[in-house]
Parts: sequence; structure tokens; C-alpha cells
Amino acid sequence: MPEPVVNPEMLSAGQAVSGKAKPPPLNPKFAIAIPDNATLSSNNDSLLVGTDSDKALVNQSSKAKKKAITRKRKLPEPIGDAIDLPAAPATKKKRGALAQNVADGVSPAKSPGDSRPDPFGKPPAWAEERQALCETFDGYRSYQSGPYFNKGLGYGYLVDQAAAGRIHMDGNIIITRAGGGCDVDAKGKRTQTDDHVRSDPSVACFVNNMKKGVPIVIIVVLDWFHCTDIWPETVNRKVCFMLRFEKIDLYHMSWWDFKTAMDPPQAPDFTTKAFCKVCDHCTMESKQVLEPGWVCLNESCAQYNILNGSAIPEDAQRNPDFVNERTEFADFDGLPDLTPALPDPESVDAAFSTERNSWKEGCDFVLPVKHQVHSAGSLITDNTSEYSGRALPLNDCCALVVEHEPEYVGYWRIQQYTLFPANTITHFMANAHINRKPGGAHQILRELQEADLGLRRYPLANCNVKGTLTGHFSANFGMPYKFVVPQDSRPFEDAPEVIMNGLSRMTWAGRKTVTDGSFIDFNELLALGYFEKQKIGVRHSFPHVTWRVSNVRQYHDDGEDDLLGTIATMSIGGDAVMKLRMKSKWYSAKALKINTYDPTAEVIPGMQGWEDRLKLNSLYGYVSEKEFNAAKNIFFQDVKDQKWGTSSISPVAIILKLKHGDITVMNGRKLQKFFEHSVVPDGKLRYAMTCRYVKPENIPKEDHWKAQFHIDAADMYDGDPNLIQEVKENAARLVAAVVNNGSAAPEA
Repeated sequence: MPEPVVNPEMLSAGQAVSGKAKPPPLNPKFAIAIPDNATLSSNNDSLLVGTDSDKALVNQSSKAKKKAITRKRKLPEPIGDAIDLPAAPATKKKRGALAQNVADGVSPAKSPGDSRPDPFGKPPAWAEERQALCETFDGYRSYQSGPYFNKGLGYGYLVDQAAAGRIHMDGNIIITRAGGGCDVDAKGKRTQTDDHVRSDPSVACFVNNMKKGVPIVIIVVLDWFHCTDIWPETVNRKVCFMLRFEKIDLYHMSWWDFKTAMDPPQAPDFTTKAFCKVCDHCTMESKQVLEPGWVCLNESCAQYNILNGSAIPEDAQRNPDFVNERTEFADFDGLPDLTPALPDPESVDAAFSTERNSWKEGCDFVLPVKHQVHSAGSLITDNTSEYSGRALPLNDCCALVVEHEPEYVGYWRIQQYTLFPANTITHFMANAHINRKPGGAHQILRELQEADLGLRRYPLANCNVKGTLTGHFSANFGMPYKFVVPQDSRPFEDAPEVIMNGLSRMTWAGRKTVTDGSFIDFNELLALGYFEKQKIGVRHSFPHVTWRVSNVRQYHDDGEDDLLGTIATMSIGGDAVMKLRMKSKWYSAKALKINTYDPTAEVIPGMQGWEDRLKLNSLYGYVSEKEFNAAKNIFFQDVKDQKWGTSSISPVAIILKLKHGDITVMNGRKLQKFFEHSVVPDGKLRYAMTCRYVKPENIPKEDHWKAQFHIDAADMYDGDPNLIQEVKENAARLVAAVVNNGSAAPEA
């Protein structure tokens, strides 16, 4: 039987673990408390969903380590799908924590009436929600699924409530199911509904881990394990692949083991092995994993799961020899400490806790941090620069986009790109002199940090994991507008001055972009805040590997019917990269259906096969229906033959490198219809203010007053057209002052 293809994109040399076979003691310092009636598996109903959305990691001292003595370990017996886990240790509840049933969340305290044995030790830390875990612990960033894998390798696994299968857990061994293939039945229980296949990424990745000797972090106990066995079983009459994880450190007691359990032996028994046999029918070797007897574990074999002529019972227990197997992990030294590092209380990282749902309100994180205002200079990285002369254009666009000659207003460099007539993206590039002026980006950055904007993270309504928050902070001003999630809007008349300053600057940019008389001044402003690693569509890294977590789509458009076609955004703080691409439903030829093909639909350059479509459509109404259908059949045969490629994802049309103080203006409804954009922040701290015109007729009249404001004409931003001359005059006065005995001079 063929094995899954091993993805060649593996860990870089810097990630490989190496060292001696004799393991030193590990110091696992991160875990979650296990509820008294928990059953464990890999579905999406995570035990980490807790009571407070802003609950961060709770640190405790680790005193659970003891020296090993030579005794035989007693293994707990699994009962059906449930695991008799030791009770979680009682802990002091943090401010705001509420006791809840396990269906709603996990309490780290042992509940009254809990008859389970106490655990051997205490978890040094835990997370009560999956999002708090993912945003605090770099080793696990899977917001909705159990396995955490990328490019053919598994990096972590969250073992949580059981969906199906013979689940087992003790101090050294965890046996659970691979992810996927489940659904919720009418009673709300997750059951196996689809067959697993060996090529599934959630299965194949751990095969690759076994071949490459790559360890895995198991969430529930947060320790290093390695995958020793992968095999199929029948669950609910479906093929379900099972995973056997073995703790790497076999020399020290696990904190989650029973307090009454025997200490591990000084020399683990690596000789006990489960019975193995080669199948007479398919010639594949299989271990005996179940107690009733040996069965073939090749799901493609006619004798699969057959014992004495009948399918092995689904309630069959595990083979003790299989559970008691121990496999020495050779590369042990050098495994990184799993303790989430505490941030510097004075750093940008610690300025606000990223797990809280409010930008400035307190949270339960135990590390006291000092809020301080960060200057633009402190946010500059090696890849960031601030130009004294006009900004250098670092953008890029494809051949189908018209790039115009730049225009200059004072120190502003204005670069415009046209996708369709009257549908443009305009990039206003700031520089140091623009940003340093009173009311400029430097002042805006400071005031955004000082002002009470009401920035919050809101719960996502359509998310598999209840309680998951947006990946950004937001606050809306003026006319109500829904961005990702509904939120209340504050009136402009009560908005901080920095918000009105941003509105003024973006209104100038909008007027400068739309010169045909159709521009209407903005009546809404959305303020967004991002810390490091936060973005609308999230990318996270685990040493040298990056992948996306799609709790919210990274690409989106602003084409709602409630809006006019001009949208302006001002970038403050860290850099960002804005990308524009055609939507798949318009770009992909595979999205077209021969029976519903519309020859009158608009075809734009850049669509797959757009030139052939134009030729086909030109025949419509000028040839017979039979001739047109014949030409249409030829076109769709080309689609089937993948004449224009296999990808349904459009290449990026425009890339804008957004710097501190830059403004971008998108103009045109057609642009929003056919294209979508993403903005990925970089650096420690970034704000974005976006202005739109929301049609009042689509908003309740009682909210219209929120969009009313007045800015005197003299106070409206005008682009600083005379700034170059001002800088030159200041420089001349400075030189003259130095010549005249170093007298005080105005700052340039």
C-alpha cells in the first residue's frame, strides 16, 4: 500500500533537534487544567473555551518535579471513550473568573464532589480559552482544529473533548484520533461521519514527523511528545486514523499523572513490544493494538479489522502491551523550553495585553506592565525608514494596471494606479517633514495612544470556537458601519481631536483623488489598532515556519451597498503591506458553468481566458445558436483541459508598501466589485484610520446625528503645499544663526 508523500519542505537546520540519547529532566511550564468529566480527542470543541475573553495565561510556581525512583507505573484503565484523569489542582481564582460547567468552559479549581484522585503536581500555567493559548504560546496557533501543522509537518496537537474512538491517556501515553471527519449530530454530539484517508494532511503530517524524528507539543499537558504509531480503526462504521503519542521524557513524573501513581523507573523498559504479524492477504505488517486479538490495520485490505471472521467490536479495549511500549527518542538535548516568555514590562509588547478584549481596560494577566507612549522612532525597524526628501516609491503592479506619472504636493508624492476608467488606487506617500509638523503623523501616533478611543476586540459570530475575538481592536465614529462584527458608533461631536484630525487629512486626500465633482465628504471613520502578530487575517510563526490561521478572511472588499465608492485609509505607526487581487469568482475560469454562461457579462483583462471569452462573446447574436454553442463547447473544453492553469487564485495586481503617515484612497464601485484587498501590518504597533461615506438612507434616522460635525475651513488640512519652502527658510535661518555666534534658531 502506498505511503503518504512526504512534503520536502521540512524544518530548516535551525529547527532540527539534536543531542544525546540520555535525556536530562524537562521543565514543562505550561498546561491547562482538565475538567472532571473531560473526554479527550481532536475535534473543535476545545476545553480551552473559558469564562473571560480577556483571560490570559495564569502563572504558578512549578514545584512538581521529583527525582525518579525505580517502581512500576500503574496505568489508569480507560472506560469506553472517557479517560479517568486526575482532578485539576485547586487554585486561587483570578479577578472576574466565574465557575462554569465544562460545557461552557474549564475551571482550574477542583469542583465540589469531584471523586477523581488528585494529580501528582500542579500545572505552572494554563489558558482557559483557545485564543488566549494561541496568542500567548508560540508553539500552538491553531484557532479551530486539534492538529497544528504546516508544509507536511505537525508542530502541536490539542487533545480535547472526544468525538469518537478508543481514547487513552496516562502519564506517558496519549492515544487519540486524527483531526477531521466529524460533525455534530441532532443531539449536539460530535461523531465520525466521514472516512479518514492516509493522504489527509492531519494524518500525513504525523507520518512525516515519525520519519523525520520531529517532536510534537501536546496541548493539555504542554510537554514534548513524539508520534510512535498511526493506524486506522473503525468508528461509527467509518475509517478513523488513530495517533499514539509518547512522552519524550520518560525519566520524570508527569505533573498530570495520578498522585497515587508509581514513580517512573530510572531505566525505562524499551523491550516490551506489542505482538506484530504480517497479513496473509495484503502482506502488510500490523501491531496488535486491541486486546481481543490481532487484526490487519490496512484499511484497503479485505481482511481489515476482521477477527475470527467478524469485525472486531468497537468497544474492544486497548492491548496493554501496546500501551506499555516505550520508544527511545534519540534527539533529546536541545528541545526548547515550552514556557511562554514574559514580555518586558516596559516594551511595546507589554504595553497592552493582547489577550484582553479592550485596548486600555485592565485584565487578569499577573505581570504588571507600565503603559507608556511610544514614539515613531521607537517603532522603526531595520526594514523601516523615514525619508527627509520625498518618499521613494517601493510599490509594484502587474502589466494590466496603468501606473501614472507621480504628482507632487509639497513633500507629498502621489502615485496613482488605474484598473478601470474612474476606478483607481492612489497612494499618498508622506515623509519626515510632513510627519513632524504639528498635527502630523508623529502627533497623531502619540495622541492615538493617549486618547480614550474605546478600541475593543469583538466576538466573532460565525466561528466554530465560541468566544473567539477579532484579530484587531476597533472603534467606529460617525455614521454606524459594520466591519467584520457589529459595533456601536460614537458621534463625531464627542470624538477625540485626533480622530477629527485624521478625518480632515483623509478628506483632503479624497478630494484630491476624485476631481470630477462626484466626491462627497466622508461621514464615518473606523479606527483599528494592531499589536505585533495581529491582523485581520492572521499569520503566525513557529520557528522559521509561517502559516495562516483563517479565523477571519485576510482578503476583503469595501463594496457594501451602504457605501459610496471612495474609501481612504491613513497608516500610523508600523509599516504594512497592502495587496490587491481579483476575486476568485471573477478570475477563475473554473467558476464558469456551461449551462449558465452569460455572454453579456462583463469581461475584464486579467480574468483567466479573458481574450478567448471576448472572442466567444463577440459571436453572440451574430451567429446561429448552434454555431455559438459549438464555440462555447470549445471554450469549456479548454477550461476542462486547464489551458489557463490550475489555480483559482488570482495573482496580486498591486502591492503598496505603506509607511507611517501614508494615505491610500480607493475609488470606484467597480474596483470593489471585481477586486479584493488585504493589509498585513508589520512591526510592534500600528493604527489605521479608514474613512467612508455611508448612505444615510440605509441607516436608521435616529443615528444620523452621529455623523454631524463641523471643521472650520481654515483648520481643514490642505496638503502642506508650502512645506518645502518652509523647510528651506528654516534651514537658512539655522545656518545664519550658527554663523552669528550660534544664536538660538528655530528647529527645522
